[in-house]
Amino acid sequence: MFTILVVDDEPRQVKALVAVIRQLKPAYTVMEAYDGDEALDIIRRDKVDILISDINMPHLSGIALIEILSKLTPTPKIVMLTGYDEFEYAVQALRFQAFDYLLKPIGKPELTVLLERLEALLLEEQHSSQKLLTDQRQLAATAPVYEYYLMNQWIHLRADSGELSEVRARLHNASARGAIILFALHNKLALSESETIEASCALRESILQQFDPSDQLCVFRLEEDSRLLVLPYFCESAEGINKLLPIFDRLSSMNSPESGLNIAIAAGPVVQDLLVDAAYSFKQAHSALSALFYGGQRKVIMADDSPLHFSSRFPFKEEFSLFMNALNEQDDYALQKLVGGHLDKLKDHKCDPVLLKDEWYGFMLQAVKPVRNQLEDEDCRTWMAELKLQLYNCREYTEIRPILLTFLLKVHRLFHRHSKTQQQVVITQCIQYITQNYNKDISLEEVSGRYHFHPSYFSTLFKSIAEIGFSEYVQKVRIDEAKKLILSTDKKMNEIALCVGYRDAAYFNKTFKKETGVSPNKYKRIQKLE
Repeated sequence: MFTILVVDDEPRQVKALVAVIRQLKPAYTVMEAYDGDEALDIIRRDKVDILISDINMPHLSGIALIEILSKLTPTPKIVMLTGYDEFEYAVQALRFQAFDYLLKPIGKPELTVLLERLEALLLEEQHSSQKLLTDQRQLAATAPVYEYYLMNQWIHLRADSGELSEVRARLHNASARGAIILFALHNKLALSESETIEASCALRESILQQFDPSDQLCVFRLEEDSRLLVLPYFCESAEGINKLLPIFDRLSSMNSPESGLNIAIAAGPVVQDLLVDAAYSFKQAHSALSALFYGGQRKVIMADDSPLHFSSRFPFKEEFSLFMNALNEQDDYALQKLVGGHLDKLKDHKCDPVLLKDEWYGFMLQAVKPVRNQLEDEDCRTWMAELKLQLYNCREYTEIRPILLTFLLKVHRLFHRHSKTQQQVVITQCIQYITQNYNKDISLEEVSGRYHFHPSYFSTLFKSIAEIGFSEYVQKVRIDEAKKLILSTDKKMNEIALCVGYRDAAYFNKTFKKETGVSPNKYKRIQKLE
């Protein structure tokens, strides 16, 4: 049915995960690789639908692997395996369009849900690709398909000498000054790719209607983003671009709030030879579009007068913990105040819009994990897909505010829909897990991740139900077990320390005395006297 490739530099991890996948999905072809290079060779040789890869691998890491795969077509659905302390890498993976990530150790229920989501998405894409192919064939009768290919080759500096000659002929200008003008079609609605292409084709016709047919202009869609149209325009100076402002105003006035569609326009700088230097003018125009994000109500911007320098850092990541605290405390007012203050800081800091959206979508994926079990999988997948579309389609930073608030308030409701009984069941399971694994390294992050909770929320929940802090409870269990071993065995104290999960005997002695008031040896003597 579908093909999965599992890659990890630890063979036992690979074998165990492959065995579980084959049990859950016997119709799947499951392949194995033990480093990033081997995985890359397999993907280039065979059709792989799903890649499950560890992040930390020698030589070619998981991040480096998906960065390479992001440039290949087709790209498999990518799931990263990560420890809790590697979440920064998981966010980086999401920027390269990874589908999701799994926290180690991987539970069978979580893996089952993930595989079902992936299968539903792959089946939907199979259906959509057939529909898109049909739509594209219908559009091919009117859309300049070959021109679209040729001009994209040119604007991305991939055209060979023969293709450059064809571009020269299509632009009807051998060598002259000019600039690249970009028209960005933004839609707040969940349009399919075929619907977006149809809307961009309509916009293309509207652009051409604004000019004299004798100008023989070429307007083409950008291959990596169906919402962007490119117009190479020949003129001697920026004054020639300024003369187009009435046309730009008419086009931008076509914005339709009812349909959720609007248009932004950016012009790159005039270059000496547009045929040769189009890529530079294009890059500057593209950056100018980003400047509109903080630019208020302007719908047209020139690269020459736009602030093109954005911060490449996201300095307010620590504020995500404040949002989680507000969710835990059921404070709607605090959430609204935090969102407003957060966005104002980002505006003042001029954070790169793409980075801003990447960081927030990564946080959304993390925040929704604890409450995912309260939603039907299809509903959750659809919700997150719509959120991503809305977030990445925001033209201005003010448009992000209602999206973030709506998301946070919904998560807030889901957080507190848990009944007391459900919470008690989780904590009871957690206590049982601690009782069975007290002799191992147990951390709040590991246990909360096992039950799909954010650590700070899980800590509060544990204390409210168990009436003792998480760390204090783990310590109590270990000391109680140590007491039993002291009285029932002849083991030395450093051996007992290891048996109950303490790697440092001195720390064990200190903790034991703090808990009981006496050292382990004195406790043994006292108990024997009694």
